[in-house]
Amino acid sequence: MKPVAARKHTELKPSAYRWKCNLSTFKFETTEEIEPVEGIIGQERAIKALRLGVGLHASGYNIYIAGLAGTGKASTVRKVLELLVDQKAKLKDYCYVNNFRNPDQPVLLTFPAGMSLKFKYDVNSLTSQLRERIPQVLESEVLNQKRNGVLNKFSAAERELIQNFEEMINKDGLTLAQVQQEDGVRPEIMPVINKKAVMITELENMITKGELTKKKAQEIYGKYAARQQDLMILVKKHVKLSQDLQTEVRELEKNETEGLVHAAMTHLRETYKDSKTSTWLDSYEKDILENIPLFKAAQAGGEAFIENFPIDPFRVYDVNIVLDNAGINEVPVVIETAPGMTTLLETSKEFLNEKATFTPIL
Repeated sequence: MKPVAARKHTELKPSAYRWKCNLSTFKFETTEEIEPVEGIIGQERAIKALRLGVGLHASGYNIYIAGLAGTGKASTVRKVLELLVDQKAKLKDYCYVNNFRNPDQPVLLTFPAGMSLKFKYDVNSLTSQLRERIPQVLESEVLNQKRNGVLNKFSAAERELIQNFEEMINKDGLTLAQVQQEDGVRPEIMPVINKKAVMITELENMITKGELTKKKAQEIYGKYAARQQDLMILVKKHVKLSQDLQTEVRELEKNETEGLVHAAMTHLRETYKDSKTSTWLDSYEKDILENIPLFKAAQAGGEAFIENFPIDPFRVYDVNIVLDNAGINEVPVVIETAPGMTTLLETSKEFLNEKATFTPIL
Protein backbone atom coordinates (compact mmCIF):
# COMPACT_ATOMS: atom_id res chain seq x y z
CA MET A 1 0.00 0.00 0.00
CA LYS A 2 1.35 3.35 -1.00
CA PRO A 3 1.97 5.72 1.96
CA VAL A 4 -0.28 8.79 2.22
CA ALA A 5 1.31 12.12 3.07
CA ALA A 6 0.15 13.72 6.35
CA ARG A 7 -2.29 16.57 6.09
CA LYS A 8 -0.61 19.90 6.50
CA HIS A 9 -1.98 21.97 9.40
CA THR A 10 -2.46 25.69 9.32
CA GLU A 11 0.56 27.45 10.67
CA LEU A 12 0.05 29.94 13.52
CA LYS A 13 1.52 33.36 13.57
CA PRO A 14 3.53 34.38 16.68
CA SER A 15 0.75 36.76 17.73
CA ALA A 16 -1.67 33.82 18.09
CA TYR A 17 0.46 31.88 20.57
CA ARG A 18 -1.20 33.50 23.58
CA TRP A 19 -4.56 35.02 24.47
CA LYS A 20 -4.75 38.68 25.37
CA CYS A 21 -7.55 40.13 27.46
CA ASN A 22 -9.33 43.12 26.02
CA LEU A 23 -8.97 45.60 28.87
CA SER A 24 -11.57 47.87 27.35
CA THR A 25 -14.27 45.48 28.58
CA PHE A 26 -13.56 46.36 32.24
CA LYS A 27 -15.30 49.34 33.78
CA PHE A 28 -12.70 50.03 36.47
CA GLU A 29 -9.13 51.19 36.70
CA THR A 30 -7.90 48.87 39.52
CA THR A 31 -9.34 45.86 41.40
CA GLU A 32 -9.62 48.01 44.54
CA GLU A 33 -12.71 49.55 42.94
CA ILE A 34 -14.69 46.27 42.81
CA GLU A 35 -16.13 43.89 45.40
CA PRO A 36 -14.46 40.47 45.77
CA VAL A 37 -16.31 37.43 44.42
CA GLU A 38 -18.00 35.41 47.17
CA GLY A 39 -18.46 31.66 46.88
CA ILE A 40 -17.20 29.18 44.36
CA ILE A 41 -17.04 30.03 40.66
CA GLY A 42 -18.65 27.34 38.49
CA GLN A 43 -19.76 23.88 39.70
CA GLU A 44 -23.35 25.07 40.06
CA ARG A 45 -24.76 21.53 40.32
CA ALA A 46 -22.17 20.54 42.92
CA ILE A 47 -22.89 23.64 45.00
CA LYS A 48 -26.62 22.94 44.77
CA ALA A 49 -26.08 19.34 45.96
CA LEU A 50 -23.90 20.51 48.85
CA ARG A 51 -26.47 23.11 49.85
CA LEU A 52 -29.16 20.42 49.89
CA GLY A 53 -26.99 18.00 51.89
CA VAL A 54 -25.93 20.59 54.47
CA GLY A 55 -29.55 21.60 54.95
CA LEU A 56 -30.58 18.06 55.93
CA HIS A 57 -30.14 17.81 59.71
CA ALA A 58 -31.61 14.32 60.13
CA SER A 59 -29.24 11.41 60.75
CA GLY A 60 -28.44 8.89 58.01
CA TYR A 61 -27.77 11.40 55.20
CA ASN A 62 -24.30 11.71 53.63
CA ILE A 63 -22.64 13.52 50.71
CA TYR A 64 -20.21 11.63 48.47
CA ILE A 65 -17.66 13.65 46.48
CA ALA A 66 -15.41 12.14 43.80
CA GLY A 67 -12.64 13.64 41.67
CA LEU A 68 -8.99 13.52 40.77
CA ALA A 69 -6.43 13.90 43.55
CA GLY A 70 -4.96 17.36 43.85
CA THR A 71 -7.88 19.18 42.24
CA GLY A 72 -8.82 21.00 45.46
CA LYS A 73 -11.84 18.95 46.52
CA ALA A 74 -11.16 19.24 50.25
CA SER A 75 -10.44 22.98 50.21
CA THR A 76 -13.47 23.61 48.00
CA VAL A 77 -15.76 21.60 50.27
CA ARG A 78 -14.41 23.33 53.36
CA LYS A 79 -15.05 26.73 51.79
CA VAL A 80 -18.53 25.73 50.72
CA LEU A 81 -19.36 24.36 54.16
CA GLU A 82 -18.15 27.54 55.83
CA LEU A 83 -20.42 29.53 53.52
CA LEU A 84 -23.46 27.27 53.75
CA VAL A 85 -23.38 26.01 57.35
CA ASP A 86 -26.19 27.40 59.47
CA GLN A 87 -24.42 29.65 61.96
CA LYS A 88 -27.77 30.35 63.63
CA ALA A 89 -27.98 26.75 64.79
CA LYS A 90 -27.83 26.49 68.57
CA LEU A 91 -24.77 24.65 69.85
CA LYS A 92 -25.39 22.05 72.54
CA ASP A 93 -23.42 20.27 75.24
CA TYR A 94 -23.67 16.49 75.55
CA CYS A 95 -23.10 14.37 78.65
CA TYR A 96 -23.83 10.86 79.83
CA VAL A 97 -25.37 10.00 83.20
CA ASN A 98 -26.09 6.68 84.84
CA ASN A 99 -29.23 4.77 83.95
CA PHE A 100 -30.20 3.49 87.40
CA ARG A 101 -32.72 0.99 85.98
CA ASN A 102 -30.39 -0.34 83.27
CA PRO A 103 -26.72 0.59 83.89
CA ASP A 104 -25.70 -0.92 80.53
CA GLN A 105 -27.63 1.82 78.69
CA PRO A 106 -26.47 5.24 79.99
CA VAL A 107 -28.70 8.26 79.45
CA LEU A 108 -27.59 11.05 77.09
CA LEU A 109 -28.55 14.54 78.27
CA THR A 110 -28.23 17.69 76.18
CA PHE A 111 -27.85 21.27 77.41
CA PRO A 112 -27.35 24.70 75.85
CA ALA A 113 -23.68 25.41 75.14
CA GLY A 114 -21.71 25.86 78.35
CA MET A 115 -24.37 24.41 80.70
CA SER A 116 -22.98 20.88 81.03
CA LEU A 117 -20.13 21.95 83.31
CA LYS A 118 -22.59 23.78 85.57
CA PHE A 119 -24.87 20.74 85.65
CA LYS A 120 -21.94 18.46 86.56
CA TYR A 121 -20.87 20.86 89.32
CA ASP A 122 -24.41 21.15 90.72
CA VAL A 123 -24.97 17.37 90.78
CA ASN A 124 -21.57 16.62 92.34
CA SER A 125 -22.08 19.36 94.92
CA LEU A 126 -25.48 17.95 95.86
CA THR A 127 -24.08 14.42 96.19
CA SER A 128 -21.29 15.69 98.46
CA GLN A 129 -23.79 17.66 100.52
CA LEU A 130 -26.05 14.62 100.98
CA ARG A 131 -23.07 12.43 101.95
CA GLU A 132 -22.55 14.82 104.84
CA ARG A 133 -26.14 15.67 105.78
CA ILE A 134 -27.81 12.23 105.57
CA PRO A 135 -25.64 10.65 108.33
CA GLN A 136 -26.36 13.69 110.52
CA VAL A 137 -30.11 13.13 110.14
CA LEU A 138 -29.70 9.41 110.85
CA GLU A 139 -27.91 10.20 114.12
CA SER A 140 -30.45 12.73 115.34
CA GLU A 141 -32.03 12.22 118.77
CA VAL A 142 -35.56 12.08 117.33
CA LEU A 143 -34.68 9.31 114.87
CA ASN A 144 -32.75 7.38 117.53
CA GLN A 145 -35.85 7.34 119.71
CA LYS A 146 -37.99 6.05 116.84
CA ARG A 147 -35.35 3.47 115.93
CA ASN A 148 -35.13 2.26 119.54
CA GLY A 149 -38.90 1.91 119.59
CA VAL A 150 -38.75 -0.36 116.55
CA LEU A 151 -35.89 -2.38 118.05
CA ASN A 152 -37.75 -2.81 121.34
CA LYS A 153 -40.86 -4.02 119.50
CA PHE A 154 -38.93 -6.66 117.59
CA SER A 155 -36.91 -7.65 120.65
CA ALA A 156 -40.17 -8.30 122.51
CA ALA A 157 -41.47 -10.38 119.59
CA GLU A 158 -38.20 -12.36 119.53
CA ARG A 159 -38.34 -13.04 123.28
CA GLU A 160 -41.93 -14.21 123.00
CA LEU A 161 -41.01 -16.51 120.10
CA ILE A 162 -38.15 -18.12 122.05
CA GLN A 163 -40.16 -18.30 125.29
CA ASN A 164 -43.01 -20.17 123.61
CA PHE A 165 -40.54 -22.62 122.07
CA GLU A 166 -38.79 -23.13 125.43
CA GLU A 167 -42.08 -23.88 127.18
CA MET A 168 -42.93 -26.42 124.49
CA ILE A 169 -39.65 -28.39 124.64
CA ASN A 170 -39.28 -28.13 128.42
CA LYS A 171 -42.20 -30.53 128.70
CA ASP A 172 -39.99 -33.12 126.97
CA GLY A 173 -37.05 -32.51 129.28
CA LEU A 174 -35.24 -30.41 126.67
CA THR A 175 -33.93 -26.84 126.60
CA LEU A 176 -32.69 -24.35 124.01
CA ALA A 177 -29.04 -23.27 124.07
CA GLN A 178 -26.58 -21.35 121.88
CA VAL A 179 -23.59 -23.29 120.56
CA GLN A 180 -20.43 -21.45 119.54
CA GLN A 181 -19.05 -22.24 116.06
CA GLU A 182 -16.32 -20.79 113.85
CA ASP A 183 -18.80 -18.66 111.90
CA GLY A 184 -20.80 -17.58 114.95
CA VAL A 185 -23.41 -19.18 117.19
CA ARG A 186 -26.34 -21.44 116.34
CA PRO A 187 -29.38 -22.54 118.36
CA GLU A 188 -29.29 -26.14 119.59
CA ILE A 189 -31.72 -28.32 121.53
CA MET A 190 -30.12 -30.01 124.55
CA PRO A 191 -31.49 -32.62 126.93
CA VAL A 192 -31.60 -31.69 130.61
CA ILE A 193 -30.17 -34.47 132.78
CA ASN A 194 -29.85 -34.02 136.54
CA LYS A 195 -30.81 -30.36 136.09
CA LYS A 196 -27.90 -29.83 133.67
CA ALA A 197 -28.04 -29.22 129.92
CA VAL A 198 -25.79 -31.62 128.00
CA MET A 199 -24.94 -32.06 124.34
CA ILE A 200 -26.81 -34.87 122.62
CA THR A 201 -23.41 -36.32 121.64
CA GLU A 202 -22.54 -36.84 125.32
CA LEU A 203 -25.26 -39.42 125.89
CA GLU A 204 -23.04 -42.34 124.76
CA ASN A 205 -20.34 -41.36 127.25
CA MET A 206 -22.93 -41.13 130.02
CA ILE A 207 -24.20 -44.63 129.13
CA THR A 208 -20.63 -45.97 129.25
CA LYS A 209 -20.06 -44.36 132.63
CA GLY A 210 -23.31 -45.73 133.96
CA GLU A 211 -24.81 -42.29 134.42
CA LEU A 212 -27.65 -43.00 131.97
CA THR A 213 -29.52 -46.15 130.93
CA LYS A 214 -29.84 -47.13 127.29
CA LYS A 215 -33.64 -47.07 127.58
CA LYS A 216 -33.61 -43.52 128.92
CA ALA A 217 -31.11 -42.47 126.25
CA GLN A 218 -33.33 -43.92 123.50
CA GLU A 219 -36.26 -41.98 124.88
CA ILE A 220 -34.21 -38.76 124.86
CA TYR A 221 -33.00 -39.42 121.30
CA GLY A 222 -36.60 -39.80 120.16
CA LYS A 223 -37.76 -36.54 121.74
CA TYR A 224 -34.67 -34.72 120.43
CA ALA A 225 -35.31 -35.90 116.87
CA ALA A 226 -39.01 -35.06 117.06
CA ARG A 227 -38.23 -31.44 118.00
CA GLN A 228 -35.68 -30.79 115.22
CA GLN A 229 -38.45 -29.82 112.80
CA ASP A 230 -39.82 -27.40 115.39
CA LEU A 231 -36.32 -25.93 115.77
CA MET A 232 -36.10 -25.34 112.00
CA ILE A 233 -39.44 -23.53 112.09
CA LEU A 234 -38.16 -21.41 114.97
CA VAL A 235 -35.02 -20.48 113.00
CA LYS A 236 -37.08 -19.52 109.93
CA LYS A 237 -39.35 -17.34 112.04
CA HIS A 238 -36.32 -15.72 113.63
CA VAL A 239 -34.78 -14.98 110.22
CA LYS A 240 -38.08 -13.55 108.98
CA LEU A 241 -38.28 -11.41 112.12
CA SER A 242 -34.76 -10.07 111.51
CA GLN A 243 -35.59 -9.28 107.88
CA ASP A 244 -38.75 -7.46 108.91
CA LEU A 245 -36.73 -5.48 111.45
CA GLN A 246 -34.18 -4.41 108.84
CA THR A 247 -36.95 -3.48 106.41
CA GLU A 248 -38.78 -1.37 108.97
CA VAL A 249 -35.59 0.38 110.07
CA ARG A 250 -34.70 1.14 106.43
CA GLU A 251 -38.18 2.51 105.79
CA LEU A 252 -37.94 4.61 108.94
CA GLU A 253 -34.57 6.03 107.89
CA LYS A 254 -35.81 6.58 104.33
CA ASN A 255 -38.87 8.49 105.55
CA GLU A 256 -36.73 10.63 107.85
CA THR A 257 -34.26 11.55 105.09
CA GLU A 258 -36.84 11.91 102.30
CA GLY A 259 -37.68 15.48 103.27
CA LEU A 260 -34.00 16.46 103.33
CA VAL A 261 -33.26 14.91 99.93
CA HIS A 262 -36.39 16.36 98.31
CA ALA A 263 -35.62 19.85 99.64
CA ALA A 264 -31.99 19.60 98.49
CA MET A 265 -33.21 18.72 94.98
CA THR A 266 -35.21 21.95 94.66
CA HIS A 267 -32.37 23.97 93.12
CA LEU A 268 -31.66 21.35 90.46
CA ARG A 269 -35.33 20.97 89.54
CA GLU A 270 -35.82 24.73 89.20
CA THR A 271 -32.65 25.15 87.12
CA TYR A 272 -32.96 22.17 84.75
CA LYS A 273 -36.59 21.86 83.68
CA ASP A 274 -36.43 19.96 80.37
CA SER A 275 -38.33 16.68 80.53
CA LYS A 276 -35.41 14.28 80.00
CA THR A 277 -33.24 15.92 82.66
CA SER A 278 -36.20 16.09 85.06
CA THR A 279 -36.84 12.37 84.56
CA TRP A 280 -33.20 11.59 85.34
CA LEU A 281 -33.31 13.78 88.45
CA ASP A 282 -36.33 11.75 89.62
CA SER A 283 -34.35 8.51 89.24
CA TYR A 284 -31.32 10.12 90.91
CA GLU A 285 -33.42 11.05 93.96
CA LYS A 286 -35.11 7.64 94.06
CA ASP A 287 -31.78 5.79 93.95
CA ILE A 288 -30.36 7.87 96.80
CA LEU A 289 -33.38 7.12 99.00
CA GLU A 290 -33.04 3.41 98.21
CA ASN A 291 -29.36 3.45 99.21
CA ILE A 292 -29.48 5.35 102.49
CA PRO A 293 -27.40 2.57 104.21
CA LEU A 294 -24.59 3.33 101.73
CA PHE A 295 -24.43 6.97 102.86
CA LYS A 296 -24.59 5.86 106.48
CA ALA A 297 -21.82 3.27 106.14
CA ALA A 298 -19.60 5.58 104.10
CA GLN A 299 -19.72 8.21 106.83
CA ALA A 300 -18.94 5.67 109.55
CA GLY A 301 -16.18 3.87 107.63
CA GLY A 302 -14.56 6.91 106.01
CA GLU A 303 -11.95 6.39 103.31
CA ALA A 304 -11.35 2.79 104.43
CA PHE A 305 -14.96 1.97 103.50
CA ILE A 306 -14.58 3.41 99.98
CA GLU A 307 -11.33 1.49 99.45
CA ASN A 308 -13.17 -1.82 99.92
CA PHE A 309 -15.02 -1.24 96.64
CA PRO A 310 -13.40 -1.86 93.22
CA ILE A 311 -14.72 1.58 92.16
CA ASP A 312 -16.13 4.49 94.12
CA PRO A 313 -19.76 3.48 94.95
CA PHE A 314 -20.82 7.12 94.59
CA ARG A 315 -19.50 7.27 91.02
CA VAL A 316 -22.96 6.25 89.77
CA TYR A 317 -24.08 9.81 90.58
CA ASP A 318 -21.34 11.44 88.48
CA VAL A 319 -21.87 13.30 85.20
CA ASN A 320 -19.64 12.37 82.24
CA ILE A 321 -19.28 15.25 79.79
CA VAL A 322 -18.78 14.14 76.19
CA LEU A 323 -18.82 17.56 74.49
CA ASP A 324 -18.59 20.99 76.10
CA ASN A 325 -19.20 23.93 73.73
CA ALA A 326 -18.59 26.65 76.30
CA GLY A 327 -17.08 29.72 74.60
CA ILE A 328 -17.71 28.38 71.07
CA ASN A 329 -19.66 30.91 68.99
CA GLU A 330 -19.65 29.24 65.57
CA VAL A 331 -20.74 25.85 64.32
CA PRO A 332 -17.44 23.99 63.82
CA VAL A 333 -16.42 22.49 60.49
CA VAL A 334 -14.17 19.48 61.12
CA ILE A 335 -12.22 17.82 58.30
CA GLU A 336 -11.17 14.23 59.14
CA THR A 337 -9.55 12.16 56.40
CA ALA A 338 -9.79 8.88 58.38
CA PRO A 339 -13.11 9.11 60.24
CA GLY A 340 -13.75 6.82 63.18
CA MET A 341 -15.12 7.09 66.73
CA THR A 342 -11.71 7.72 68.29
CA THR A 343 -10.36 10.08 65.60
CA LEU A 344 -13.56 12.09 65.41
CA LEU A 345 -13.62 12.65 69.17
CA GLU A 346 -9.94 13.57 69.29
CA THR A 347 -10.30 15.91 66.30
CA SER A 348 -13.31 17.58 67.90
CA LYS A 349 -11.38 18.10 71.15
CA GLU A 350 -8.47 19.68 69.26
CA PHE A 351 -10.82 21.89 67.26
CA LEU A 352 -12.49 23.06 70.46
CA ASN A 353 -9.17 23.90 72.13
CA GLU A 354 -9.36 20.87 74.43
CA LYS A 355 -12.55 22.17 76.04
CA ALA A 356 -14.43 18.94 75.32
CA THR A 357 -13.87 16.08 77.73
CA PHE A 358 -14.53 12.42 77.24
CA THR A 359 -14.60 10.18 80.29
CA PRO A 360 -15.55 6.48 80.46
CA ILE A 361 -19.27 6.07 80.07
CA LEU A 362 -20.97 4.61 83.17
